Amino acid sequence: MRKLCAVLVFGSLMSSCENESKAPVTLLSLMINQVIASNRLQTLDIGTHSLSPENSKFINSERNSVWIPFNDNDSRRGIIAFFSKTNELTGVSYYETISNTPTDLVYSELKSGSFVGSFIFRTEIGTLQVDIDRFKIISKVTQRSANRTSLVGCQGLSEPGGALDCAGARLTNMNWFDSAICYAAFIPCMAQMVFSCILDKCVVSPPSV
Repeated sequence: MRKLCAVLVFGSLMSSCENESKAPVTLLSLMINQVIASNRLQTLDIGTHSLSPENSKFINSERNSVWIPFNDNDSRRGIIAFFSKTNELTGVSYYETISNTPTDLVYSELKSGSFVGSFIFRTEIGTLQVDIDRFKIISKVTQRSANRTSLVGCQGLSEPGGALDCAGARLTNMNWFDSAICYAAFIPCMAQMVFSCILDKCVVSPPSV
């Protein structure tokens, strides 16, 4: 959490490159079609009818992470899909922010330590819920299935603040361009960072496509 709060000071870049995160329609369509055609959304109990794929966009300059919003187009929840360098689908995750804080104030309240709410990160191996009451953090982990690797442990990600510290470290190492893209859509970007930490630090058995 401390690392995350430290990098939030760069939020002034938030609106400078929002349009740069738009993806070429053809490439984006191919990637979204992979997500819709896979069984990964079913694993997460997400119906394709509830999504708004036409409003999807890349959330990093490498174009290997895609944000797929729900029909309400509210960035406080959504699907993050990960792709390899050859544009093959490697992971699908769901995130949700539960708070009375308006979306555009989540960044500033996290920065000031006044945020009260929860972040839910649901993956194919389990769910990580991070409850924040200002500077107090409580992490809860639910294992999804007995025959899959648990999120418990996972190199500290299930410890209080562990997932946010990992995400904060990755935000710190971003170049200015990626930082600008990230802060233009802060909640999806933070979710993408947490999920990338989970993918890297947890040993996940390969799911069927």
